[in-house]
Amino acid sequence: MVLITWTLNDCPITGQEYQRGHLQYVLGGTGNKHTLEVPVTSMMQAGRIAIIAENPVGKAVSAAALNMIGTVERGAMYHFSCAVILIQEE
Repeated sequence: MVLITWTLNDCPITGQEYQRGHLQYVLGGTGNKHTLEVPVTSMMQAGRIAIIAENPVGKAVSAAALNMIGTVERGAMYHFSCAVILIQEE
């Protein structure tokens, strides 16, 4: 079993974060594909977004910088995805 954790600036993203009554993040996943959607953006969401995949064998981290530059079109949605490769001991 793989445990998937998304973080923003090293703080876990639970999918329960709200800003002005709107969900800030939508977490999803099917099989080995895991997604993070950002339906409402703000300057507070700028920083290092990472996905951490852990299993009994070890941990893998993939990260990207999310920079907010200027304004964005109202209703614009950003989508991040990551395919997790399972590593198993033989």
